[in-house]
Amino acid sequence: MASQASKNAKEFLEFVSAKFMESEKAKTGNLKLITMKYDGVGGIRVYILSMVDVATKLNSLKIPIADPYLVHLVLNSLPSKYDQLKIIYNALKEKWSVNELIFVCVQE
Repeated sequence: MASQASKNAKEFLEFVSAKFMESEKAKTGNLKLITMKYDGVGGIRVYILSMVDVATKLNSLKIPIADPYLVHLVLNSLPSKYDQLKIIYNALKEKWSVNELIFVCVQE
Protein backbone atom coordinates (compact mmCIF):
# COMPACT_ATOMS: atom_id res chain seq x y z
CA MET A 1 0.00 0.00 0.00
CA ALA A 2 2.86 2.37 0.83
CA SER A 3 4.48 1.78 -2.55
CA GLN A 4 1.19 2.65 -4.29
CA ALA A 5 1.02 5.92 -2.32
CA SER A 6 4.62 6.80 -3.22
CA LYS A 7 3.91 5.95 -6.87
CA ASN A 8 0.85 8.22 -6.83
CA ALA A 9 2.85 10.99 -5.15
CA LYS A 10 5.63 10.65 -7.72
CA GLU A 11 3.12 10.81 -10.61
CA PHE A 12 1.48 13.85 -9.02
CA LEU A 13 4.81 15.64 -8.64
CA GLU A 14 5.72 14.88 -12.26
CA PHE A 15 2.33 16.27 -13.34
CA VAL A 16 2.84 19.46 -11.30
CA SER A 17 6.36 19.82 -12.69
CA ALA A 18 5.08 19.52 -16.28
CA LYS A 19 2.39 22.13 -15.61
CA PHE A 20 4.97 24.48 -14.11
CA MET A 21 7.09 24.19 -17.25
CA GLU A 22 4.04 25.04 -19.37
CA SER A 23 3.40 28.04 -17.13
CA GLU A 24 6.95 29.35 -17.69
CA LYS A 25 6.45 29.08 -21.44
CA ALA A 26 3.13 30.92 -21.16
CA LYS A 27 4.85 33.77 -19.33
CA THR A 28 7.19 34.33 -22.27
CA GLY A 29 4.21 34.57 -24.62
CA ASN A 30 2.84 37.47 -22.62
CA LEU A 31 6.08 39.43 -22.90
CA LYS A 32 5.74 40.93 -26.38
CA LEU A 33 8.96 42.88 -26.65
CA ILE A 34 9.16 42.74 -30.44
CA THR A 35 5.63 44.02 -31.05
CA MET A 36 5.78 47.00 -28.67
CA LYS A 37 5.27 50.44 -30.27
CA TYR A 38 5.74 53.87 -28.76
CA ASP A 39 2.41 55.70 -28.63
CA GLY A 40 3.57 58.94 -27.01
CA VAL A 41 1.82 58.25 -23.72
CA GLY A 42 3.95 58.59 -20.61
CA GLY A 43 7.05 59.89 -22.34
CA ILE A 44 9.89 58.27 -24.22
CA ARG A 45 11.92 57.51 -21.09
CA VAL A 46 9.03 55.59 -19.50
CA TYR A 47 8.49 53.69 -22.74
CA ILE A 48 12.13 52.64 -23.05
CA LEU A 49 12.21 51.62 -19.40
CA SER A 50 9.10 49.48 -19.96
CA MET A 51 10.96 47.70 -22.77
CA VAL A 52 13.94 47.23 -20.43
CA ASP A 53 11.54 45.77 -17.86
CA VAL A 54 10.23 43.23 -20.38
CA ALA A 55 13.79 42.32 -21.39
CA THR A 56 14.70 41.84 -17.72
CA LYS A 57 11.74 39.52 -17.24
CA LEU A 58 12.76 37.54 -20.31
CA ASN A 59 16.32 37.33 -18.96
CA SER A 60 14.97 35.92 -15.69
CA LEU A 61 13.19 33.24 -17.76
CA LYS A 62 16.55 32.35 -19.33
CA ILE A 63 15.79 34.15 -22.60
CA PRO A 64 18.64 36.65 -22.71
CA ILE A 65 18.18 39.89 -24.63
CA ALA A 66 21.54 41.51 -25.40
CA ASP A 67 21.80 45.25 -24.79
CA PRO A 68 22.64 46.10 -28.44
CA TYR A 69 19.62 44.08 -29.62
CA LEU A 70 17.37 45.86 -27.12
CA VAL A 71 18.59 49.24 -28.42
CA HIS A 72 17.81 48.03 -31.94
CA LEU A 73 14.30 46.94 -30.89
CA VAL A 74 13.64 50.28 -29.18
CA LEU A 75 14.76 52.28 -32.21
CA ASN A 76 12.65 50.17 -34.57
CA SER A 77 9.58 50.63 -32.38
CA LEU A 78 9.76 54.42 -32.43
CA PRO A 79 7.49 56.43 -34.77
CA SER A 80 8.70 58.34 -37.83
CA LYS A 81 9.24 61.42 -35.65
CA TYR A 82 12.48 59.68 -34.58
CA ASP A 83 13.69 58.74 -38.10
CA GLN A 84 16.55 61.26 -37.94
CA LEU A 85 17.74 59.70 -34.71
CA LYS A 86 17.65 56.24 -36.31
CA ILE A 87 19.75 57.50 -39.23
CA ILE A 88 22.30 59.05 -36.88
CA TYR A 89 22.55 55.85 -34.85
CA ASN A 90 23.02 53.70 -37.94
CA ALA A 91 25.73 56.03 -39.23
CA LEU A 92 27.77 55.80 -36.03
CA LYS A 93 30.44 53.13 -35.64
CA GLU A 94 29.93 52.67 -31.91
CA LYS A 95 26.83 51.16 -30.36
CA TRP A 96 24.78 52.90 -27.71
CA SER A 97 23.83 51.42 -24.39
CA VAL A 98 20.21 51.61 -23.29
CA ASN A 99 21.13 54.46 -20.94
CA GLU A 100 22.75 56.42 -23.78
CA LEU A 101 19.67 55.82 -25.92
CA ILE A 102 17.40 57.14 -23.16
CA PHE A 103 19.58 60.23 -22.79
CA VAL A 104 19.57 60.94 -26.55
CA CYS A 105 15.82 60.32 -26.92
CA VAL A 106 14.95 62.57 -23.97
CA GLN A 107 17.09 65.30 -25.55
CA GLU A 108 15.11 64.96 -28.81
